[in-house]
Amino acid sequence: MTALQTITAPPLPSPSLPVPSVTNQQLFASLLAGGLFRDRVKAGEFTTSDLPALKQLEAQLQPANEPAKTWDAAAVMERLFAHYPRPDLPESAAATRLDDWYDDLEGLPLPVIEATARDWRRSNARFAPTPGQFLEKARRYAEPHKVGLGMVRMAIRVLDELAPANDSTPQGSAA
Repeated sequence: MTALQTITAPPLPSPSLPVPSVTNQQLFASLLAGGLFRDRVKAGEFTTSDLPALKQLEAQLQPANEPAKTWDAAAVMERLFAHYPRPDLPESAAATRLDDWYDDLEGLPLPVIEATARDWRRSNARFAPTPGQFLEKARRYAEPHKVGLGMVRMAIRVLDELAPANDSTPQGSAA
């Protein structure tokens, strides 16, 4: 791959679109609209026929909520630190610093780490972030991921509970 070739990847979250894009934007947006979900089901806004689409949304949102692999996080952080060189930092201290970063970033999804690093690079910051500064920015991206997946899973759970009740057939006597 040459430097001019681009890699096609899912769009990263941004402040204007903090949740990753999904195929069924309309269903996802209506889920996030608010209100008590059970009341919205009772009103007929959601039915068990929405279950396949909701399960597809869950499958699309799940990867953006999985913790990043250490080497993926390392690549993002090394790229970020390349923009803020520290010639005064001995090689051994730089390695220790990265080990601490990996520990601090544990559990964060890769899209969140990537979006936070991109946000920091595009800011007016003259220095690389501290782990605390980075994690504070990362929360802005991580929370919508968790909330979005949580809402979809809650909707699936509620509709799954209703599915057997709606599919029950009257029992007649066979005699």
